[in-house]
Amino acid sequence: MVLPSFHVRLYVRPAGSYSGETLVLHGTPIPTVAVGRCMPDQPFDITFSEVVDRLAQLPGMYVEPDGSFAWRPGATEEQAYICGLLCDRDDRLLFIEAQGQADSRMLARLLEACHCDTAAVLFELVREGVFVDYAGLCKYFGALCNAS
Repeated sequence: MVLPSFHVRLYVRPAGSYSGETLVLHGTPIPTVAVGRCMPDQPFDITFSEVVDRLAQLPGMYVEPDGSFAWRPGATEEQAYICGLLCDRDDRLLFIEAQGQADSRMLARLLEACHCDTAAVLFELVREGVFVDYAGLCKYFGALCNAS
């Protein structure tokens, strides 16, 4: 199976966000999240150092002290990889930028390692310029897999 290529940013979902319009992406209706005029800027409830340490425990993960990382989980997932950057403010994780070729389960493993609750995370689909919640992200990944 060819894994989809993606580019996302992960933020804490702002309190004032609400359901946006549904867009058709790659032939699939994807519900979006509207955030108003401001970019999400609330940090996650975990320190930058804790995330770096937790990511370093994933098999196949290479993470630098500056927060850049590359993850290729193993021989059974030869094509799968995620590269990215952890961004912080006042030693709290502010957002994660991630891109690569993977499925939603692999991204979920990354979220779990970062102690990110999928219900509280907002995903920016960078190429498409929209925000989605975790359910929307899974639909998006499904659409990408069907388009491949």
